[in-house]
Amino acid sequence: MDPYVDGSGLTLPESSSSVRRRQLLALGTLAATTTGLSVLSGFNPGNAQAAVSAPAQTGVLKGELVVNVKDYGAVGDGIADDTASVQAAINAGGISYFPPGTYKVSGLSAVSGMQLLGAATVGLGRSRLRASAGNIFGTPANGVYATKVAGLVFDSFGGGGDLLTGVWSLGKFEDCCFIQYQGGASCFNVTAWVDMLTIRCTFDHLETATAPTFKAVNGTGDLAQSTFLASRFTNSGNYSIHLEATSGTVVENFSIRDTNFEGPKGGAIRLLSVRNTSIEHAGMWDFANGGATKHLIYIGTSPSAGAVSSNNEISHYVRDASTGPAADVYDIKIGPGTEFTTVTHPRHQLNGSIFIDMLDTTGLVIGDNATVNNGTFATLISSRSVKFPRVTIGQRPSPVAAGRGSLTFDESHGVPIYSDGISWRKLSDNGLA
Repeated sequence: MDPYVDGSGLTLPESSSSVRRRQLLALGTLAATTTGLSVLSGFNPGNAQAAVSAPAQTGVLKGELVVNVKDYGAVGDGIADDTASVQAAINAGGISYFPPGTYKVSGLSAVSGMQLLGAATVGLGRSRLRASAGNIFGTPANGVYATKVAGLVFDSFGGGGDLLTGVWSLGKFEDCCFIQYQGGASCFNVTAWVDMLTIRCTFDHLETATAPTFKAVNGTGDLAQSTFLASRFTNSGNYSIHLEATSGTVVENFSIRDTNFEGPKGGAIRLLSVRNTSIEHAGMWDFANGGATKHLIYIGTSPSAGAVSSNNEISHYVRDASTGPAADVYDIKIGPGTEFTTVTHPRHQLNGSIFIDMLDTTGLVIGDNATVNNGTFATLISSRSVKFPRVTIGQRPSPVAAGRGSLTFDESHGVPIYSDGISWRKLSDNGLA
C-alpha cells in the first residue's frame, strides 16, 4: 500500500543514512552555519545530543540542525513503545530525524516549530510512525504553527483512530504517506487548517470507509489559504477531501491542484460553504469495483453554517473509462445554496461524457463533452467557440520565446515556468485540452 516517493540521496556516516538533500533543503537546514556545524556533511545524527538532556558533545545546541530520535531512546522496531522518546526529541527543538524503522507511538503532542524528517517512504529504508492506540499526533487547543514534516509514513496498522487531529497553521507536509486501516477514522481530522501546504503526499484509506480520508470541519479555528499539490488519494469510501464550515463561517481560498484520486468509490472532493476555491487538474481513476456511489466533486452548503458557497472554479477535470458513476451520481454536482461556479474543460479519457448537475446555479461551463443537467442559469460554451490556451507537457517555450519578456509565471495557465522552458507540472490529462 505504500507509494513510491522519489528523491536524491545524501548519505550520513555511521548510524543514520539516507537523509535526502531535497528534504533537508525544504526544511531549511542547509542554510545553517552556526557554532560547530558549518558543514552538514561532517555531522553525524547518530551521535547528536540535545542540550536539554545532556551536555552537547558534537556542538549541537537546542534548535540547531538535526538530532536523532534514537538518541532519546527510540527503538524503531515496531514493538517497543517509542512515544516518550519521540516526544522528548520533538520537545528538544531542531529537526527530529527518524532513521529507517517503525516507531510505535500514540498521542504525541505537536509543538510549534516542530520539524520531522524521515529517511524514505518506500522500501526497507522507510521511516514509519505507527499508531498503537488513539491518534499519532494531536495539537494543544490553541494549535501549532510553523511545522514541517517530510519523508515519513504515518499508519494505523496497530489500531487507533484518526492519525492527526487538532489546529494547524503555517506548515507543510511534503513527500509523506498516510495510511488509515480503520474505516471509521480519518488520516486527518482537523478543526483548523490555515496556510498549510500538502505537497507530493499519498493518502490511502478503505473503499468501505465511513469517514472521509482528509476531514476538516472548522471548530476552534479557520479553514483557509491552503493547498493540496501533486498528491494522491486512493480507496476512499466516504470522500477523499471533506472541507466544511460551521457556525456562519466559510471555507475560503483553498486550492487542490494536480492531484489524483484512485478508486474514489465514495467520492473525491466535498466542499460545504466554501468560496474562492480552485480545483485544477483533478484526475479520477481506477474504479475497479464499480462506479462511484457518491458525486465525485460536490459543492454545496453546510447544514450547520448556512453560508452559501460562491466563486469556485473547477478546471481540467478528467475521469478514466473504467466505470462511470452510478445512476443519479454525477462527476460534478452543485448543491443548494451555491452561487457562481465555473467549470472549464472537463474531459473523459475516451471521449465519453462528463456528467454535471448545475442545479440552476448561475455559472459558466466551457467544454465539448459535458452533459449538463439543470443548466438554465448557467452559460454553456463550446470550447471550439472560445480561445482557450492548450495545456502541454514537458518542453515549453521560454518566457522570452513566448513573447512574455522575463516573466517567470505563465498567467494563462497559472503554471510556473523555469528559465530553461521546462514546466514543473506533472499533468494527468496527457496534455489534451
